[in-house]
Amino acid sequence: MRIVWEAGKAAIADPGQWCYRVDRRRFAGGMALSEGGNAVAWARKSLLLGAPAEIEANVVAMPPDGHGLTVLPFFLGARSPDWIDGRTAVFAGITAATSPLDMYRAVLESVAIRFALLKRRLDAARPGQRRVVATGAAFLQSSAWPQIVADCLGEEIMLSGVSEGSLRGAAILALEELGCIASIGALESPITAVVNPDAEAHAIYAKAMERHKRLDEQMISMNVV
Repeated sequence: MRIVWEAGKAAIADPGQWCYRVDRRRFAGGMALSEGGNAVAWARKSLLLGAPAEIEANVVAMPPDGHGLTVLPFFLGARSPDWIDGRTAVFAGITAATSPLDMYRAVLESVAIRFALLKRRLDAARPGQRRVVATGAAFLQSSAWPQIVADCLGEEIMLSGVSEGSLRGAAILALEELGCIASIGALESPITAVVNPDAEAHAIYAKAMERHKRLDEQMISMNVV
């Protein structure tokens, strides 16, 4: 999750976030997660859930946070804001009634919660109104995940129509520098859909987020990474 801005200070007053120069006028800053498409890929492979279309239909039909699980999705360590390479994933709350589908939805929700926590910190470091544009193949190909993320954030998200957002951005910057286009702002960003949050789901996820934070803090305090 990152933002781009022009001029002003390059640094972000938050040691968990990074900042770098894009070009002469612009800076980019924010945070990055290792857990995302990788977490979903692990869940699909390990939980043996069946065909992707069937999985998505079943997940959409499930209620928000209805599984009783709290997941820390650190399958590849923790990048921003903690920067702990050795962190591992945690599933808490599993009972005999827990199904593989429960675990899968909990993974999706846990990544969405991580995004919401990152956005809070990003907004605190650089306040302001801005659009949230989502990219990434695993995310855009899911019928359930965008709604879950919008509900956790409590605000609308726009789904990008570009399969390789970073590649397109680099190309547009090069075109601007070469004088082929007047400004990157003159080009429209393809948006395929806008996903609006559900207020009731957001209230449920707000409680789940607090549960998530408590478990995360406990694991760090116990040095269980």
